Amino acid sequence: MIRHRVLTRSATGFFALLLALAVTTWLALEAGGVGVIETTRADGEVRRTRVWLVEIEGERWLGAGAATNGWYRDIIERPEIRLLPGEGRALRFHATPVPTPAAQQRLRRALRHRYGWRDRWLALFITHTQSIPIRLTPTED
Repeated sequence: MIRHRVLTRSATGFFALLLALAVTTWLALEAGGVGVIETTRADGEVRRTRVWLVEIEGERWLGAGAATNGWYRDIIERPEIRLLPGEGRALRFHATPVPTPAAQQRLRRALRHRYGWRDRWLALFITHTQSIPIRLTPTED
């Protein structure tokens, strides 16, 4: 009986911890400052992806976690994207990957500054060594 209670409490504590980690991670990813970009897949379908955006020296930037991300592959094939702000009309950009160590360091600093604890939390689970900085240049409608 005592052993059963101990196991039940241990399992309950374990699942509570997992839930707390999941909620904290969701908050870190989605608690504001998130943009939505639309890219075009190879089959012509539109892909919507939620991303973190920063401004560096007057330019908008975002980062792809890895070259294998589907939306990043879309950008390589078709670099014209749309950014959907929270309100208002969509903005059009030309997305240019800038895979240099200097750009990666600038982007990481800007993300850490803008997203603070959220960026640090995600860094516990995600390595940024493969991330690719992407500069967004406005285009005409």
